[in-house]
Amino acid sequence: MKKVLNKAMSIRTIQRNARIYNELKSWPWWQLYTRVRPLLAATRDDNELRKKANELNQLKREEREREARARKA
Repeated sequence: MKKVLNKAMSIRTIQRNARIYNELKSWPWWQLYTRVRPLLAATRDDNELRKKANELNQLKREEREREARARKA
């Protein structure tokens, strides 16, 4: 009985989501959002890559400074 109720609730949820999607897909702002969304992810990835490159450069600089101090000592 529990499985049947769970299945019925799942079907209603899927149907509701499908109806909402069908309404949204014709709205201009939704069309814009679906076109821009991949660009937002690419920008985020680029920013993360830039941060990691800066961190790496900072660590390399610190390592060179440590090596220079070790040679002097």
